[in-house]
Amino acid sequence: MDRSNSRWRTAAACVLLAIVGAACSTSATPDELVEDWFASYESGDAAGYQSAMSPDMTFLCANCGYDRTVTVYFEPAGGADLDVRDSRLLALSEGKLNPDCERDGAVVTCATERVSAFGFSTDAGEPTQTDRSTYEFTVSGDAITHLTVTRASSGNLFDFGKIQDYRLWVERSHPDVYDTLFVLNTILIGTDEQWRTHQALAAEYFASR
Repeated sequence: MDRSNSRWRTAAACVLLAIVGAACSTSATPDELVEDWFASYESGDAAGYQSAMSPDMTFLCANCGYDRTVTVYFEPAGGADLDVRDSRLLALSEGKLNPDCERDGAVVTCATERVSAFGFSTDAGEPTQTDRSTYEFTVSGDAITHLTVTRASSGNLFDFGKIQDYRLWVERSHPDVYDTLFVLNTILIGTDEQWRTHQALAAEYFASR
């Protein structure tokens, strides 16, 4: 899948059509909207993927290891905060969701296969546990109005032993910023400043392995 920004490509095509006097719509198709959503999610760009979502978008996470009903995504406990953490941990560990999508009208359904340097694997790097979740997006106009994520299993998405190895490396190598990035062995990645600092440190960490 070509991950260059599909909305940019649409706008560029419209410029060319305008030169010859033809009409064009810059509205993204549901396929393009979802493609851009995944590209932003995989890069840790919370503002980017959230901008594709309706402010009152509903959300359901099925088989997530806890009882869940349909919620409003951006309300407290609605899913938005957890996704920021997941998205940024995925990007921090050079991860991908590898979506394979099909569209049926306003609904785009994507099978995913998650890979991540913080994922479960052997010492040789062979995956031992792969999450294959399904994402079903309902699109209305230029916004996603509902998202259902169905997990293939309810286990952890990341190997926290590997995150702890990164934590111990930060504690040894960058003690001056450690307390702003971890608390009680838990990674803090919710603010933009924490995210930028982790990006710089994670690049150094993985280069040293």
